[in-house]
This record gives sequence, structure tokens and C-alpha cells, in this order.
Amino acid sequence: MYGKTQAEVLEKLEQIKQELATGTYSGTKKTLGIWLDQWLAQKRPRLKQGSIEQYEYVIEKHIKPDLGTLRLDKVTPAHIEMAITNTIKRCSAGRKKQTKRPRGLATANKVRTVLHAAMKHAIRQHHVRTMNPVDAVDPLPTPKREMILWTPHQAAAFLDVALPHRLYALFYLAMSTGMRRGELLGLRWRDIKGGTLTVRQALVKTKGGDVRVETPKNNKTRSLGLAPDVLEVLARHKQQQEIERERAADVGAPWPAYDLVFSSEVGTPLYPDNPKRTLNKLCLAAGVPLVRLHDLRHLHSSVCIAQGVDPKMLADRLGHARASFTLDRYTHLFEEQRQRNAVSLLDFIPNRSQQRPN
Repeated sequence: MYGKTQAEVLEKLEQIKQELATGTYSGTKKTLGIWLDQWLAQKRPRLKQGSIEQYEYVIEKHIKPDLGTLRLDKVTPAHIEMAITNTIKRCSAGRKKQTKRPRGLATANKVRTVLHAAMKHAIRQHHVRTMNPVDAVDPLPTPKREMILWTPHQAAAFLDVALPHRLYALFYLAMSTGMRRGELLGLRWRDIKGGTLTVRQALVKTKGGDVRVETPKNNKTRSLGLAPDVLEVLARHKQQQEIERERAADVGAPWPAYDLVFSSEVGTPLYPDNPKRTLNKLCLAAGVPLVRLHDLRHLHSSVCIAQGVDPKMLADRLGHARASFTLDRYTHLFEEQRQRNAVSLLDFIPNRSQQRPN
């Protein structure tokens, strides 16, 4: 501290002590925009490319336009609220198609998440006050997307119609393993040994529209047991793929060395949106409700829960980071299972009539 007199210095020092005690002290002149760039640069080595692109989009498109020039220590809850409100407006602007789901809620919550993490790190680095202004702003409630589950008859109708299609095995494997779309498209034949499939990589779409291979979500490699019917479907699929390989060779197109289980007819990776379009067409042909590929993952989960698979085992099978997430995601299904598994002593102890209190 500097001052013209000792008393002035002591007064400033006392003020700083009070600010430290109340969590309002700051010793930085950086802007939020500069800090976000520095913070993201520090996080970059620990993030997947898709996450980096998402952070960059949120920061450049939605945070910097509203708050980028603010001094880091001057950011208040009101500023956070403004950024969230403006994000929703930007996401809604120019949308001609009206939907029941409000536009921009997920993006707005991402804005809050990014700001919270960045400010938390700034506090750790002693750049700003010891109270995070984002803590005073609650996340926006977002309605969960409806989970569409086929009945057994609908699933059978779909598989009957899909049987002749070259991607039949992809949909069958999705329903029988609960693998994510990227994991299915990144699956290689070397990842299947006997009756065990190991999820080691995923094929994802980049911001620029290309595809790339990365580790599975949560960086979680996992192994899945395959039932005999699944192995039979995969064996037939491999035979069909060998026919496609021979056709490609006949026209002078060498088969790429990707070793992908599900590829194009010339062996190249499938573009992630292609299975979605195929799924929609097959659903319409089968007369069953339109579902996303991710809904087949939910269908698999519902079958597992109906068969008594516990949440921890199901979380491992689905590649969830925590069993608590699995429980929360499928609460209603587990509740139905608990009700079905109610135990009565009348079924256990013979010749026992039901006792009623007097």
C-alpha cells in the first residue's frame, strides 16, 4: 500500500482487510475477455476437441459480446443474468420453425457453466474477489427431452422391416448394447473378440462438418458381453461387408484400412447423420413411432432394468461416469421394477393368513 501519510496507508490496509473478510477484494485489472482466453488455454490440454470447440463457441458468440470488456473484478450477478437473457434472445432470433421446446435454454446454461468455472479459477488464482458472482444466479430449468420407448411389438416390427438393409446390424447392436452413436460408428472388428466387445473409440462430427475419432465419452473404455443372437447378426453383417469389399475392388477402389464394422459401401467412415436418416425412413416404413438413435440406447436400458440389472452394472454398461446419473435418468423405470419386486411373506411362509391389527 502507498499513501502520502502513514494514516492513509493504514486506512487503505484496513479497507483491504474488510474486503478480504467480506469476499469483495480484488487486485486485478484484466478484462473478462482476456481472462477467458487465458483460462481456456490452461484447460485446453485436458479437453477433447469437441469440448474445446463448444467452449470457444459459447465464449466468442455469447459471453464476449456482452461481458468481454468488463473488468474481471467488476462482474456482478446482474451481468451474468444479462448474458443469459441475451443468449436466449440470440438463439431465438431468426428461428422460423416454432417448437414446443424453448430455444436457447441449454446454451444459456452453458454460458453460466463456463462463467462459473472461469470465475472459480480466477478466485483460486487470487485475481478476483473470494465470492463467485455466478453462485447468485440459478441455472435455468430445462425440460428433459421425452424418452420414446418402443413396445416389444413395435421393436419387432422395426427389425422385420430393417432386416434387408445394410445397416440392420447397427440398429440391432444399438438395441442390444446401448452403445452411443459415435461408439457404434467408431467400432472396429478388432474391438470384438469372441463374445466380448470393447468400446475404445468414437467417431464424432467436428464443428466444420468433418468426422474424427476420439476416446469415448468420459474417457471410459468398457467391455460388453454379446449374446449369441448378436454375434450371429454381426457375422452376417461381416459377410455382406466382404461382398461390398469385393465390389469395390472390382471397380479399382481399394478398401481403406479403417477396419470399421459399420462403414460406407466403399469402406469409408459413415457420416454421423446418415444412420439418423435411415432410421427415420425405416420407422415410417414399419409404422412405428419416430425415434432417435439415442432412444434405442434408452430402449436397451429399459430392457436391462426389466431384467433386474442393478444401477451400478447398468452405469458400467452404458459408460456413465456415475451410477447416480443412471438412477436419475431412469428413475421411473427403476420405480416400476421396485414395485414389481415387492416381497410378501405370504408367498414365503406356508399356511399363513394375513394378519390385521386389532
